[in-house]
Amino acid sequence: MMTRKFPNYIGVLNLILSAAVLVILALIISGTIETQRIRYVRSSDLVYNYAGMNEAQNSFNRKKAGWQARIDTLKAEYEAEWSRYIQQVENLSEQKRTEKEKSLAIQRERVLDYSQNLAKRSQEEEQVMLEGVLNQINSFTRSYAIEKGYDLVYGTTSGGSLLYGKESLDITDELLAALNKHYRGEY
Repeated sequence: MMTRKFPNYIGVLNLILSAAVLVILALIISGTIETQRIRYVRSSDLVYNYAGMNEAQNSFNRKKAGWQARIDTLKAEYEAEWSRYIQQVENLSEQKRTEKEKSLAIQRERVLDYSQNLAKRSQEEEQVMLEGVLNQINSFTRSYAIEKGYDLVYGTTSGGSLLYGKESLDITDELLAALNKHYRGEY
């Protein structure tokens, strides 16, 4: 019987792996294989310290205060009418009482409807404002990352999308400074 001799596969495998490691190291050292440039930003810090967000929020708050003033005026008018009715109720005929109560009920419903409609409109406009600001930030961040040669920029959130990152990889402050300069037309 003939016994076959198998070549030493382990030795050959070690030789191939060693050669591959040397080739990869040589490519990295020569710059043929680039290491990825990854950074991250603290998303909430970026959004809430962005001058565009502050201006949009202030504008929205002024608009909201105007709406609230109108609601307060309507409520005050209703309450004044109600007070007049209470003072006169004993001197009114049954028919006049009924008419005034219907009129007050309609006025009260209008105030409530107006208030509810403004609350809904406020939510919708706040959402639109926030989306606009986030679109500005995302667009600028993309351009900034390309300009700086970053391959990937993560955003941290309170939900934990990024649990840890070296502080040296955090570009929040530099991105925020550039973003605010861009907003002011200086970048």
